[in-house]
Amino acid sequence: MKYLQSNRRPGPILNFEITKSSGLRANLLAHLNLLPQNSKLVFESHHSYFMKHSLPVYLAFFVLLVSLPLSSCKHKQETGLATIDVIAGLKQEKEFRLSELVDSIEYIKLETSKECLVSNASKVIGKKYILLLNHQPQQIMLFDRGGKFLRQIGKIGKGPGEYTYPYHIDLSPDEDKIIAFDMAQNLILEYSVDGSFLASHKTPSGLEAGPYYLDKENIAFLTTPYSDSMHYPHVRIMNLPTKKITPVYFIDFRRNPDKQAGVYLQNNFHRTDEGIIFKHSLCDTIYCLSPDFKVKPVYVLHSFSNRAVYTSMTEQEIEGISTGDLSCLTSKFLFYIGTNKERFHLVYNPLTKEISSLPKITKCRGENDYAFGIINDLDGTEPVWFWGGSYIRDGRFANLLQVMDLKEMIKTDCFNKADLKTNQYRDQLRKMVEASSENDNPILRVMHLKK
Repeated sequence: MKYLQSNRRPGPILNFEITKSSGLRANLLAHLNLLPQNSKLVFESHHSYFMKHSLPVYLAFFVLLVSLPLSSCKHKQETGLATIDVIAGLKQEKEFRLSELVDSIEYIKLETSKECLVSNASKVIGKKYILLLNHQPQQIMLFDRGGKFLRQIGKIGKGPGEYTYPYHIDLSPDEDKIIAFDMAQNLILEYSVDGSFLASHKTPSGLEAGPYYLDKENIAFLTTPYSDSMHYPHVRIMNLPTKKITPVYFIDFRRNPDKQAGVYLQNNFHRTDEGIIFKHSLCDTIYCLSPDFKVKPVYVLHSFSNRAVYTSMTEQEIEGISTGDLSCLTSKFLFYIGTNKERFHLVYNPLTKEISSLPKITKCRGENDYAFGIINDLDGTEPVWFWGGSYIRDGRFANLLQVMDLKEMIKTDCFNKADLKTNQYRDQLRKMVEASSENDNPILRVMHLKK
C-alpha cells in the first residue's frame, strides 16, 4: 500500500498522492465525507501563485521582495523576506518568561447570575466592552469593562437575528456593533451593542475562520475548498453595507483522475494589532492582511515537508507527520507550535532573529498537565500559551481562570513560593479568589503586551 508521497519537484508545485483504503478515522469524518475518493491534492507554492495569478492585482510584488516586513505589516526589512529556521530552533532550548512579553496584568471579576453563566468561552476585550461567546450553553454575552453583565446578544433559534451554532464573534473597532458567524446556517449576523439585530449576510460555503473586522464596515474571513478549485478565493473581504465580497488572496486546489484528496491540517487565521495573520497548512509562507486591505508575505518557514493526512494512514503514520501551526504574532515575538516525532513550541524574536524551543516543564506539573508553556513569573499561576485563534486587540490578550481551580492553586507551594518579578499580581489575584465563591463565573485575566 502506498500511503503518502510528498516531494518537491523542479518548479513550484507540491504534490500529495495516496491510494485510499476502506477505513475512515472518526476524527476526520466531517472533512472526508465532503471529499471524493482516490485523488491527488496539488497545491501551488504561494510565491509562484503571486506571479501567475495575482500580478494584475499586486503590481508592486517585485518591490515587495526588497521591502517586505520583518515582524509585521508595519515593519520593513531591506534585505527581503525573513526566513524562520524552524529546524534550527528545535536544536536550541530556552525558557521563556511571561515578563518578557507582558507589561502589566488586570483581573476582572465577571458578574455571576443565571442569565450569564460562563464556562469555556471565546472572548473579545475592547476598551468599553467584554464580548463572550459561551460554548456551553451556547450564547453570546456582553459585559462592560468592569465585568458587569449587560445583555445577551441574539439567541438560539432559526428566526431573524437568531443563531443555530454560533462559531465566531467580533466587536467593531468603534465598539458599536457585533458580528457573529452561524456555522450551521452559513450566516454572518450583525447586531448593535444595545442588542438589536441589524442584518444577516450569507457567506460562501467552506468558511473556516473569522470573520474579523478590518474597519467598521469591512470584515475578512478565510474559506476552504472541498472540490476542484483553481484560483480559489481563500481570503475574502465583505463590505457590510453593500454585502459585496472581494477576494484578496487565492490558492489552487485540484485533483487527479482517480479522485482522492488528502485532508490538510488546520489553516491559521489570527487577529493581531498589525492586521490579520494567516498561513495555509500546506504552505511555508505567513501572510498579513493589513487594515488597508493589502496582503503581504511576512515570513517564510524553513521547516519540514508539507504533508496532508489521508484516511488510509494508520494512527502511527498520522502521528509521525511533521506539522506546524502559527500560534500567535505579537509586536515582539512569533509563537509557533508543531509536531516532529513529538510536540514542540518555538519562540522567534524578529529583532534578534533568535529562535528557540521551549523545554518541557517539570516543576509544579501534574500528571495530566500540559508539558509546555511560557513560565508565569508575574502571578504564579500555570504556564501560559497562545493557542490557535489567539486574539490580540489593542495590545491585549486575555484568558479565563476558573475560580474552583484557583482556590486549590492558592494553597500550593507552587503558587506561594513561585519566583516572581513582583508580588503585586499574585497578591491581587489571591484577594479576588478568596472573596469569590467556587460557583462564581471565571476571573478574566487581561495581559497588556509590551510594545
